[in-house]
Amino acid sequence: MPPPRAGPSNTEWNRHKALIRRRYLVDEVSLKELFEELVQKGLTLTLKQLEHQLRDWKFLRNIPSSGWQYAGHRIDKRRVAGKESLVVFNGKRVKPSTVKKETNRNRLVTYAAASAPSPSTPPDLALSVCTPPSLPLEFEWQSNLPWLSFQRNYPQLFSVMAGSQMRTHPTSISGDNMSIQYLHSTASNHILSQDLLRGDTNVMQIATGIAREMPESFSGEHLISAEILTRDSSQDVATYYQECTKLLFFRMSNCLDSAEPNDTKLGTIMKLLGGSGSLHAPLDPASQDDPTIASVLERLFGQFLDCCTLDLSETDKFLPGNALDIFKWILSSGFGPNTPVTDRNVHPGDSFRCITPLQYALSYGAFGAALSLVNAGADLNGASPRCPWTPLQLFIKRFPEDFPTPDGLSKLDFVEQLIKSGAQADAHADWFGYRFSPLTFAVSTGDIALVDLLVRNGADIDYRTRLTSHPFREYDTIMSQCAGNGTDESTTLRMVDYMLGAFQSQFPDRPIDSVITTDVMMAAAAMGYANVIQLLRSRVTNLDFYSNRTRGSALHVAALYNRVELCTLLLQWGHPIDGDGAVGPDRPDGPVRNKYPTPLHIACLRGNSDLVQLFTSHGADIKEIWNVESQFLHILSSSSLSWSPSEKLIQYLASPHSPCETLFREIYSHYKNVIPIQLALAADCHQREASLPCTTILDNAGASFPKDALYYAIRGSGHLFHTLIESGFDPNVQQGDHGSMSLFDFLLEDKTIKKEKREAYLVFLLARGAKPTSRNLVDAIELGTSWSLIKQMLNCGASLRAHGVSSKTPLEVALICGHDEIIEHLFEEFPSLAYDPSVLCAAVKGALVASSSSRIWVEHILHNRVEELLTAEEFRVEGAALAIAVRHKDWTMINLLTRFISIIPSTAILPLSVSQWKTTDPPKELGVLGRTWIDHSPGGWSSGGSRFWKSPQRWDCFIGSPIAPAVYMGDISFVERLLSRGFCPDMLSLSMAARKDWLSMARLLVSAMKLPQSLPGYGGTDPLQWAISRQNGDMFDLLKDFGLDIRSKAYITKDSGRSYLQTAVNDGSLGMINRLLESGANVNERPAYRAGATSLQIAAMRGFLGIAQLLISRGANVNARGSRTTLERAAEHGRIDMIQLLINHGAKTTGRAIDLAKKEGHFVAARMVERYWVYQTKTTG
Repeated sequence: MPPPRAGPSNTEWNRHKALIRRRYLVDEVSLKELFEELVQKGLTLTLKQLEHQLRDWKFLRNIPSSGWQYAGHRIDKRRVAGKESLVVFNGKRVKPSTVKKETNRNRLVTYAAASAPSPSTPPDLALSVCTPPSLPLEFEWQSNLPWLSFQRNYPQLFSVMAGSQMRTHPTSISGDNMSIQYLHSTASNHILSQDLLRGDTNVMQIATGIAREMPESFSGEHLISAEILTRDSSQDVATYYQECTKLLFFRMSNCLDSAEPNDTKLGTIMKLLGGSGSLHAPLDPASQDDPTIASVLERLFGQFLDCCTLDLSETDKFLPGNALDIFKWILSSGFGPNTPVTDRNVHPGDSFRCITPLQYALSYGAFGAALSLVNAGADLNGASPRCPWTPLQLFIKRFPEDFPTPDGLSKLDFVEQLIKSGAQADAHADWFGYRFSPLTFAVSTGDIALVDLLVRNGADIDYRTRLTSHPFREYDTIMSQCAGNGTDESTTLRMVDYMLGAFQSQFPDRPIDSVITTDVMMAAAAMGYANVIQLLRSRVTNLDFYSNRTRGSALHVAALYNRVELCTLLLQWGHPIDGDGAVGPDRPDGPVRNKYPTPLHIACLRGNSDLVQLFTSHGADIKEIWNVESQFLHILSSSSLSWSPSEKLIQYLASPHSPCETLFREIYSHYKNVIPIQLALAADCHQREASLPCTTILDNAGASFPKDALYYAIRGSGHLFHTLIESGFDPNVQQGDHGSMSLFDFLLEDKTIKKEKREAYLVFLLARGAKPTSRNLVDAIELGTSWSLIKQMLNCGASLRAHGVSSKTPLEVALICGHDEIIEHLFEEFPSLAYDPSVLCAAVKGALVASSSSRIWVEHILHNRVEELLTAEEFRVEGAALAIAVRHKDWTMINLLTRFISIIPSTAILPLSVSQWKTTDPPKELGVLGRTWIDHSPGGWSSGGSRFWKSPQRWDCFIGSPIAPAVYMGDISFVERLLSRGFCPDMLSLSMAARKDWLSMARLLVSAMKLPQSLPGYGGTDPLQWAISRQNGDMFDLLKDFGLDIRSKAYITKDSGRSYLQTAVNDGSLGMINRLLESGANVNERPAYRAGATSLQIAAMRGFLGIAQLLISRGANVNARGSRTTLERAAEHGRIDMIQLLINHGAKTTGRAIDLAKKEGHFVAARMVERYWVYQTKTTG
């Protein structure tokens, strides 16, 4: 008798498991047909072995009695809760008639059975009772979609990976809980979107969520996937692993998932690739013609290049292997080493995000990846618009120190290897008008050996580039870079000496004067290198101290950088003290001269008393005028390339690179022309030098004080301040040439001055004729100034009126701050003060925030109220007072206000922040409409600003019912109490309830409201939009039944916004999409002018393939215009299956989609569109 035939191995069974499941359970072929089909595929087995394996896998076509008892019990419980039920068995829906028949037949009817515990879920039975999908996405998909073509061409790939994983790493998959967690996190957190996993997620929800993004290769595939993902993964690890891998690959191929270098998602990918054994051999190059495989490789290439830039200690936390191995495997599979990658450190909206892989590797220190790219044939001289530097320049720039590579090569060896491999030593790169070369970066390292290596290999030592931002220098050359080397002076001396020798060797016929220019001298002066300047002076016979255009000199630069010793030497060597060198045709004298500062101006600006003393002792002109205003105004309206030398100096001094930025910004904000003593005063006071050293030196030299010297004297020297006042200086003088600030303004705005000192100065100025303003009075009260001084200011002309339309009056400030003494005296001194709702708001705010004793002032103010004299706007302001009380939930104050205000205002100015929307992407906490938004963050209701009720433009306040703050706080009993007192809700209140998902609050408000009102016209006030965004179906139904129009365009404006359907599509909310479509929403609603998109364009952008197919089936226009067409949006985001779907439905392109895809690094998507574009051009002409 022959021995029994050996059956297939576990690996072989797992390889065919998905096929067997589909054919036996979904297609319901007979056992014999299935057996014959497997034999044809080369599987050696018997019919009995197949039957045994089906039982082992629990592949049952019929639900056992225990299963029907469980299903019947679940259906009954759900019916009591008002829920519909759908039964899913082995990934297939069971007909309702079958469910009704079998649950009735297997129902527990005996007393013993009825009193027994509820039946539990049958073990190892793929049975689920869930809610039917609100919008089933089941379509006949075109077979040419990349994902479906990939599954046909590589049907065994995922089975092979699962089988290899079980074979090569059985412990890590079946026994290691950490590995199971990896897979589970992949399925729940990374493969599936988070919004699909809210609440009690069931099989049907998961299936519908997958269908939202992914096509089916056969009907019911997503249900099978969902059933596997919701099952206990430890029961069948190989199948679970296979399903995770499939979903992960689809999302990667369509760029639906992002993975950072330090992310567990990449750890999951490492497990999939490493466990499958795929890294042991390169991929078949032919497989890269498949768009799905090519797109996955494209994603992996960029992601693992990112990983290679991290330290091993960082990647080990997330990746269970070496990322460089996978990177090398991708290159060995034929992936192009010059395929651009996106720089993850660049903002997604940047026009130039792509750089070459070799540039990226060298920019972030991935030497292993860089060597692999070089060996794979990467372009050693390739650059990109984002990064114009060549790989050689990047390496020298990125690693100025002698940093050894992982292969043990020194920096010098690595550079030499790059040059031998084809890198050009004389390559130049332009960056915003500045020219760089490898030699530029080599000189900055101070490594003469590296410089010599580049010079010997053809580096250009005779180029120059115009400097657009340096305050004095005109050109930068290799010699000036050597002279200004920032290492140390001895190294710089050797570098300069070497470069002079190299120049004479290469250009023996040229005079050395042509390379030693004034720019070279200034570069050395900036570093304070006196010996370098002495060396350069010794090599030339006739050195002009001034450059031809900038009128700057080594003395200017030395003064700017506080090089006192060098300035002394330069003057000893005959350097002109005031910049009055020889005047020629390139150096116009006269009126133009005051556009340029003298070295004394710069010394004063720096506050260096040693330099001021040095220059004045050498006869510097202490009356020289430097004009600054005209230069700065021109700079604001021109580009850096058109700046004159004097304008370039202004820009530099006011930039963050300047050593005196803060002080200079103060100078040019107040003055048109400055003399040295003004700069000295400003610098001394800025540095808190009480002795005023620079000012004293100039004063002793005979300089005259400017008329506004009081401002700086009051900061630095009380003695000088009193001296100047007593000598006749005007106490009402305005600061600077623009007259922007009085002494009173300065004293009251500078919070660093102590209270006693401030009040003493104020009394002193009042006694000498100073005239305070209403604004000064307000500032004084805010600072807690005594009543006696306030009265003096009133006697000297200060007014109790507001100094501006939206400004506070002195009385309002006193009430807000709770200064009872000032309030009492003001009411006593001015009994005729009329009733003002703004004053009432201030009193309520002060009583609730500053001092509870101020409640008496609220009642005092209300006694003067005459309702018949109030305007509609004043009623709104009174509503603001009520809103403040409601915000603080103070019933005592509410009762006091309503005792005098008998009719509660329906609208009020609310303490809610509203502002103009000036950015493309508003903060998440903002509801956006048009160009304004309402701040829903907690800080938006904290106080609303100290004068929110007085804003004439309403940009920092909001109009709505006074009950709105109570709704925002969510206290439903408090809201009920306010409603009983006559407060009326409005659409703003309703929108707040909808935003917070407070259904009971919304019902209460709707019951108290009349017909739907119009929206106030601000973002964040559409309750229906919030219901859709929160995916709250009950809230949506409530608002719809209340009468809100689903087809309203209130939320979409000319500038920005989303229609209701566009919002639901953007969120991927299938339930809301279904409700809106059933209510007649327009699938072709126009997009907003700015940042707008149609519903189909949004689906394409988000990668919602199923939703896109649904919208197309409902008549969506695939060629609708906007800022992007639908095809352009899909290409820009790398959605390759979406691209093919749109092409199948007649999408048109002009080639712009290709550029958009390439800009974002989606080259597979770009090739797909390009092939279609070529075909479209040929067929249509």
